[in-house]
Amino acid sequence: QSSVLSFACLIVIEIPLSVLLRILPGRFLVILVLGTLVNILMNILGLIIDLLHPKLEWNDPQEAIKQNLNVMFSMLLSWLVIALLAGSAIALIQYSISEAWIYPALGLLTLLLIAPGLYGLFALARHRYQALEA
Repeated sequence: QSSVLSFACLIVIEIPLSVLLRILPGRFLVILVLGTLVNILMNILGLIIDLLHPKLEWNDPQEAIKQNLNVMFSMLLSWLVIALLAGSAIALIQYSISEAWIYPALGLLTLLLIAPGLYGLFALARHRYQALEA
């Protein structure tokens, strides 16, 4: 659900910006793909944080959400990832790397972060769920 909602928001934000900034359709698709990859990475990191620090004891649903610091940790980690990707893009621009190489490089970097994140998420989830069943 989170990925679908984030993807919808990405499209809603990108369409007016592409008209306002006159972004070419090819670049529009590249931004959409990169945004989707980063969205997947952020969701993986958020799930890992929730598995590491679950809030399993609460009296009402509001307490489970309002007294849970996982959202703050996820946000901080998201900012670090965005800083890493932005810093990488800035470094590539400063070395006069072509835009045609920057987008694939950022996509590859994001995929390289997704792969171990997904593996870690599945391993951690298996471990946590087995501990809950015991």
